[in-house]
Amino acid sequence: MKKFRLYWRDGKTEIIEGKDIADAITKAGYGAGAMGALDFHAKGEKLEYDWNPQSREWDRIKNSFDSDENQNIIDTLRDKD
Repeated sequence: MKKFRLYWRDGKTEIIEGKDIADAITKAGYGAGAMGALDFHAKGEKLEYDWNPQSREWDRIKNSFDSDENQNIIDTLRDKD
């Protein structure tokens, strides 16, 4: 099982598990309606963002990425909004 960290639009975060993100979301009991409240997800348990209550956005924690590839994935997910 793989672990994924969910980053919600209200500043909360949680870790879910599944064979992929779709499986993990289903196993966690979330339906399609909940996905509108999800800002983005990341592979693994590591907390890579801090919630900024003033801007109501997630700010990347400095030096939290091991490679540019991870940042590209996050940027792609954010651009889908």
